[in-house]
Amino acid sequence: MPNAETDQLSFAAVNASRWPDLEKLFDGRGGPKYCWCMLWRKRNREDRIGRGAAKNAVLKSKLKSYVESCVPIGILAYSGSEPVAWCSVGPRESYRSLGSPVTQNENPGDVWSLVCFFVRRDFRRSGLSMRMVEEAKKYAGANNAKILEAYPVEPDSPSYKFIGLQFMFRGQAAVARQASQSRKAGQRFFEAASRLNKNGMHRIRHQ
Repeated sequence: MPNAETDQLSFAAVNASRWPDLEKLFDGRGGPKYCWCMLWRKRNREDRIGRGAAKNAVLKSKLKSYVESCVPIGILAYSGSEPVAWCSVGPRESYRSLGSPVTQNENPGDVWSLVCFFVRRDFRRSGLSMRMVEEAKKYAGANNAKILEAYPVEPDSPSYKFIGLQFMFRGQAAVARQASQSRKAGQRFFEAASRLNKNGMHRIRHQ
């Protein structure tokens, strides 16, 4: 079984040159080719039309447009030259409302969000997801983020596990925890995940 602590892994942000690697990972067995990690991202009404393969193609094209516009979307983990894992991390303002509080005088560009993980089946239970959290912190910090938000759920959660599990964030310096209390109409889509997350949002401040 692979070990994320000892295996020769490398990590890289997704850009135009690495887009084919993301395609390969997502189109592979068990990959998230049904959503293309667009669930939480901003998109137009037209992007939600269609079903099946046609809808998947639209979502894929939309995610690629983020990359072509140089909007950070996340990082890939590699074993040698093979992409084996992904996490969606980028400026919070590039996502739809995630139900997190906006602090007075907080610059929106200072806050990044970590919202989704995918690890190839043969690399699961190797500690790679926790490595991805560390790499996401580095990536956000290198892009001048001051706070990285995550929205993990408990391991026994019936759904939304793809946004991360609580144990993945053990040892992180959480500077704020905010249990979701109310939602505007436009934030209802996130209520279910918030209810499943007993500890609420997890914020990590960069030193």
